Amino acid sequence: MPYVTSVERLATQRGVQQGMQKECLALVIRQLRRKFGLQPSLETALAQLNTQSLAELEELADALLDFQDIGDLLKWMDKA
Repeated sequence: MPYVTSVERLATQRGVQQGMQKECLALVIRQLRRKFGLQPSLETALAQLNTQSLAELEELADALLDFQDIGDLLKWMDKA
């Protein structure tokens, strides 16, 4: 069994975390696109959320279920 340093372990964990964030964001954008039909500029703004934590993206995924219109999304983004 190869020896794994703490730096390698940390890099692997960070890579997994980033992958989870990327996939969560892709799912949220896909759901919002289907629900409201997003404009490209709004999709670009949402893509910037990729720098947010996974917990914040998961919060958006839950919140979007209650959004009635695109204005609800914009309000959520303003407070985030």
